[in-house]
Amino acid sequence: MTSNSNYLNELIKEFKEEYKISFWFAEILGKRWSYLAGEREISDYITERIQLNERLGMVVNDWGEIGEGEKGKIISLVKEKIREVKL
Repeated sequence: MTSNSNYLNELIKEFKEEYKISFWFAEILGKRWSYLAGEREISDYITERIQLNERLGMVVNDWGEIGEGEKGKIISLVKEKIREVKL
């Protein structure tokens, strides 16, 4: 899982630098979303939980100034990158 976590952390860094968003990845275990990778400073306030596949989700703490259309594009890009490495 360490190599997957490293990949996910790099992915978060890439998206944070390019889009100025704050999020982390969670393993989906039924109704429970368990921290997997990302920023350790997790806010008590969660903006949005997004299921990427049956086992993995992203939890967005701050979309910054990203509009709805751009959100959809970012989510699609994250899903594509996750599929590429078969997470």
